[in-house]
Amino acid sequence: MPLLPYAWQNVDGCYYFPRFASLQVPPGTAPVRPRGLLAAHLDHVERTVTAGGCTSFVFHVPWTDTPQRAEVIGELLDGSPTTHGCGAPPPTTWHGG
Repeated sequence: MPLLPYAWQNVDGCYYFPRFASLQVPPGTAPVRPRGLLAAHLDHVERTVTAGGCTSFVFHVPWTDTPQRAEVIGELLDGSPTTHGCGAPPPTTWHGG
């Protein structure tokens, strides 16, 4: 498990599962399509860059089960840290097996 020096936000499950929809930013009431996930993450990146912060994204392999989901994740990742205005990520410490 990585230990991050900042809040862990925007986990993909918040956008795919009804019971986690209230954790979306802004809070939702229902799952969104892949483009909704991308829009939410890009908005988060812009707000984070504007605030001078850092962020991370977690994409669970079982939830990247459609070409559409994989495509929007690829689009988000294609925006390199330089493109998004962030520097290199801090070192990650892994614990556990």
